[in-house]
Amino acid sequence: MMTAIALPSTASRQIMAFGSANRRFGLGVLPAVLITTALYFGMNWLIKVDDFEPPVLPQHDLIDITPSQIDEPVRRSVRPKPNKIDVPVPPPVQPLVVPAAANTTLPSFAPAGAGDMTLTTDLSGMKLATPTISNRFAQALYPPQPVYPVRAITAHLEGDCEVALNITAQGVPYDVVATCTNNVFERNAQRAVERVRFQPGIENGRQVGLRGLVYPMEFRMGEE
Repeated sequence: MMTAIALPSTASRQIMAFGSANRRFGLGVLPAVLITTALYFGMNWLIKVDDFEPPVLPQHDLIDITPSQIDEPVRRSVRPKPNKIDVPVPPPVQPLVVPAAANTTLPSFAPAGAGDMTLTTDLSGMKLATPTISNRFAQALYPPQPVYPVRAITAHLEGDCEVALNITAQGVPYDVVATCTNNVFERNAQRAVERVRFQPGIENGRQVGLRGLVYPMEFRMGEE
């Protein structure tokens, strides 16, 4: 007599397989939980720090090593007052004044065969250029005022100068050069003439410039 064995159905097999998987999962989770818990408490024990109080360090007072500034009295040097030097006052310089020419009257003459004929010319109403002692001398509208050099005063020097110059139609001097018996006077004589205005020449009733003129000047010490 044969015994019949009933085979499990498909649903039964699936249920059995699911139960086997759950058992395996449960067996794996339990050790993991135990290991994790052990690690947690172990790490807490390792990193646990007892109450720590730092030692009290002694406090030291800082010493100022920078030297203190000492206020020293300010010393002021007193300079002696310079002695006053008395400079002699230069005496006034009197330039040579060239007198202007007076009215000129030409003498009468009678040419041969002309009978009694008198010709008189009066130039009183005409403005002449430089009818002076010499045509070389310039006529200043006002006398120059040269300064007596201090060196000449100290050395008691006197001298004469001839100042060569040209004059424009407006009476302004130019190319002024002074020649003196002592060169200490030349610069002051030249400057004095350059500041003066002169009488220009007259040609055909018009003012014209003059060239090659000379203005004499002398430097004399005053009487003591």
